Amino acid sequence: MTVRVNKPAINVREELADLRKPTGIAGEAMLRAETPQEQFNLIGAGRRNLIINGDMRIAQRGTSQTVTTTGQFYVIDRFAGIMGSSYAPNVTVSQETDAPSGFANSLKVRCDAVTTPTSNQNFLMRQSLEGQDLQCLGYGTSEAKYLSISFYVKASQTGTRGLWVMGSPAKREWMATYTIDQANTWEYKTIVIPPNTLESLENDNAAGILFCFPLSTGSSDKRDASTSWENETGYRGLSGEPDFCDTVGNTWQITGFQVELGKVATPFEHRSYGEELALCQRYFERKHYEYGAMLNTTNWTSTDAYGGLEYTTKRATPAATVSSISDFSHYGGGTARTLTGLVVQSEGVQAGTIRVITGGTLTLYQSSWIEATTGGGYFDIDAEL
Repeated sequence: MTVRVNKPAINVREELADLRKPTGIAGEAMLRAETPQEQFNLIGAGRRNLIINGDMRIAQRGTSQTVTTTGQFYVIDRFAGIMGSSYAPNVTVSQETDAPSGFANSLKVRCDAVTTPTSNQNFLMRQSLEGQDLQCLGYGTSEAKYLSISFYVKASQTGTRGLWVMGSPAKREWMATYTIDQANTWEYKTIVIPPNTLESLENDNAAGILFCFPLSTGSSDKRDASTSWENETGYRGLSGEPDFCDTVGNTWQITGFQVELGKVATPFEHRSYGEELALCQRYFERKHYEYGAMLNTTNWTSTDAYGGLEYTTKRATPAATVSSISDFSHYGGGTARTLTGLVVQSEGVQAGTIRVITGGTLTLYQSSWIEATTGGGYFDIDAEL
């Protein structure tokens, strides 16, 4: 018996053309992924962005600050301005509404006066992440992971700039690069950081990795782009990059800053405002008290009353300060008293004790309170890295 099997005719040219059809950006990324974990990350299963406040929305301290002294300062939450080795650039850092499509805010730095760093001085913007949040990187092992970094940047100076990644406390560092192709134009940049198999990260609440954008660097602190992880002891900038502080009016802006596992940068992970604020408040919290808001206290001596100040759980024991004693008054026993002192002491990670010092004679153990009298009173609770 003869059995005949008929198959429909096919057009070989059409079939080959189908193989050449584009897969799209997402499809190409999935095809380039080398491990199931990378594909898992690409489809958005779970949180991806290790950076906090990468869209620059949270600015609890205010939206602008002009800096002319050395040290460390914050405007936008979790992004510190760092002036190393007593450098004192004259710059303004601000939160702006100028941003690329899909974002509402950006961080902007403007040069207000020409300053020149000496050999080992530097100025940079930095975000530090806790070591216990970075154990997923597997640093110091043969299974250490790649990192993909992406961000939008807009700058008045064209040319190649550095992005410096330093592990702490082991001090292994990597100098990556990105290029500003067109001045005063939002550009999207991606960088891949290879695995650090040499040194592990401490599993604690101290700084694990510092992500730094050098803007002005002295000659002794400059180095070439990395080809391997190396030991380092201080802040560094990229050899040959433009000096941000050499011309009044120079600007540099950034938003959409994302750091994630793998070799492929994915679209920015947008989180809710409330979630992002809560993440920021682990490190810093400004507790505002509107006019008439009260904090309960108890008179403990003839001049001092004590109360409690609660706040979001902090990374570590914080330092707490008050805006001004003139923003509050003390009330008790039908009498209003002007404060001569207002101190937060015995701070813990969740609460501290307020010591209220008055100019009047208090009745011992009487219930009392302090009240905001200006509408602008606040307590700053700071546990930044």
